[in-house]
Amino acid sequence: MRLTLRTLLAYLDDTLEPAEIKDIGQKVAESDAAQELIDRIKNVTRRRRLTVPPATGPGAKFDPNTVAEYLDNVLHGDEVAKVEETCLGSDVHLAEVAACHQILTLVLGEPALVPPTAKQRMYGLVRGREAIPYRKAAASSSSEEVMVDSHADMDETLLMGLPLYRKQGWLRWAIPVAGLFLIVAVGVALYNALPSSGRQVVQNTATNPEPPPVKPADANKEKQPDDGTRPGDGKPEDKGNGKKPEDTGAAKPPDQGKEPKKEDKLVVQPAGKPSDEVREIGRYVVSEDNRPSILLHRRTAEDAWHRLAYPENQSKVSTVESLVSLPGYRSTIRLSSGVQLLLWGNVPEQILSQPIAESAVVLHLPDAPLDADFTLQRGRATVTNRKAGGPALVRIRFHDEVWDLTLLEPDSEVGMDLWGIPSHDVSYKSGEEPLAVLGLVVLKGRAALKVGYAEFPNMEAPPGAALFAWDNVGKGAETRVPIKLPQPLPWWNKLPPPPASEAMQRAARDMDLALKELGGQMTDPKRAVDTVLRENLEAASSGTRVLAIRCLGAIDEPARVLEALRNEKFGDVRMEAIAVLRHWLGRSKDHYDRLAKLLQANMYTPIESEYILQLLHGFTDQNLTDAETYAALIQYLNHSQLAIRQLASWRLTTLVPAGRKIAYDPAGGIDQRTQAIAEWKKLIPEGKVPPRPQAPGPAPMGSPPMTPR
Repeated sequence: MRLTLRTLLAYLDDTLEPAEIKDIGQKVAESDAAQELIDRIKNVTRRRRLTVPPATGPGAKFDPNTVAEYLDNVLHGDEVAKVEETCLGSDVHLAEVAACHQILTLVLGEPALVPPTAKQRMYGLVRGREAIPYRKAAASSSSEEVMVDSHADMDETLLMGLPLYRKQGWLRWAIPVAGLFLIVAVGVALYNALPSSGRQVVQNTATNPEPPPVKPADANKEKQPDDGTRPGDGKPEDKGNGKKPEDTGAAKPPDQGKEPKKEDKLVVQPAGKPSDEVREIGRYVVSEDNRPSILLHRRTAEDAWHRLAYPENQSKVSTVESLVSLPGYRSTIRLSSGVQLLLWGNVPEQILSQPIAESAVVLHLPDAPLDADFTLQRGRATVTNRKAGGPALVRIRFHDEVWDLTLLEPDSEVGMDLWGIPSHDVSYKSGEEPLAVLGLVVLKGRAALKVGYAEFPNMEAPPGAALFAWDNVGKGAETRVPIKLPQPLPWWNKLPPPPASEAMQRAARDMDLALKELGGQMTDPKRAVDTVLRENLEAASSGTRVLAIRCLGAIDEPARVLEALRNEKFGDVRMEAIAVLRHWLGRSKDHYDRLAKLLQANMYTPIESEYILQLLHGFTDQNLTDAETYAALIQYLNHSQLAIRQLASWRLTTLVPAGRKIAYDPAGGIDQRTQAIAEWKKLIPEGKVPPRPQAPGPAPMGSPPMTPR
């Protein structure tokens, strides 16, 4: 017999024949992997409050019918491999299959107990002509009612799986009464056995929960329980000075490594779907550092974007709306509960960090005791406890995750970065989500984080356990632990560090001017947001043009960005369009099909559309070891479509940095393109594969240093 997950489950639940048990037992003894899997099965089936596998959505791996067919050994071989692979990679699915097998073993191994009267009722449902729908049922005889009533206790007993207890006349009430008298007699005897002083103490304790007073001289000699409570009141006591908590003066934060105080642990109901009730929940306020701010909002995807303004009557923020802080702008939202939310838009000229641009959230009406509930769709956001006192409880939703964050102290602040990276292989065609990454950092004070059923109560700002990282690859966030940071992360500075080179300083100054200029242009409520951005694509300043294309991607306008990819006038617009499209593709697996339709709607052939999508996503490691990949890229430099020429040039110079010295303009004439192609063929001879670059090329949207593939 083969050693599979199903045979191990049968071995654990004792459903095999004696010879098979001996065979499997010997194989388990010889296999470390099998022993480890058995221990894991035992652990996951004992874990309390383990989540259940999702039945629908992207996280659904198999349905109940598949589990049943797998356990019955009638599932196809390929499907069996998929089920076992899913179980080996997910504790939730492994616990589901193991528990189903155990339950079926227990249920099918015992005969069903059906009360006799239940059988009579079931067999009596159909009686010839009485089964006709429009006939009235005949009234039951009094003798039948008496019989059913007399057997009611017997039915209940059998349904509970207990031995039958028949009526025994006077014994049925005599035995309980005798037991009651016995209990009363024992109580009276114990009471009389106590000394008079002891009885007085019992009476005082029953009427007053406080213990009897002790003399001051003997107060410190009285032995206290080891759990830090005083006899009789069950209230925590400070062991260090013998005083009550309310007598200690100003509250001090507990030492790290110890459990938080009971008042820090708020009881939260399990997360369900967010509320869809629309209600005003806060206001958009001026940022404390007076940096440029543009916050857009809209109710549905069909609505136009509008800017929230500073005046009192135009700064109301409501639930269910999509809120977007454009790239480079920081927008502060002060919720009525006292929680402050900062949407931190980013541009790489200011802070070169993860590939984050705009910040987008949707607020929800929080259930008690939550102080805030929101969905982080993408980008950077910080949450601050501005309540008058006490902790603030915030529920954070993103992708299929729901986390509960407790800001334990006033002014405690936690930041989050959520971004996505488009896949570089063919997995995006099969419907798989792009790589998604979230980093949660305690910036100030202390916080407690609850991820699923895993709790991390002692997170604190650097040099403490400040960082918690998540991605949608692997076993899930519950297997992670917070990471200690010796010092704050540089890209979370409130003010950007000074640029290193003169070119970067010039780009930063141009971007600052562009941010202020766009902020002034959007003060007119009569001008549509997308109209202002499209006009800025033709601006004289490079910073203004680049900012406009980034903002078009932020408000979900891929068609406008696609048009910018073939802008014949400005190369910086084309290059930034590549970065924005890659950022947009990294947001959702559905964007691949949406972009494919947009390409064909913009007069690209299916083959040309495939070229553009492949160049945007990149190549696998196997592609990059094939000389034909580079030959095709060089050939694309002379393609009839400007967008393909631009993408091919960007890919080549990224993969082969030495080619940046070659003068090539995708929008230039045929002569210069021909000369550039000849130089590329000298740099990469036919049939040769260039060495992989030692230093990475420029990463779009401020992404971490990596070699795009």
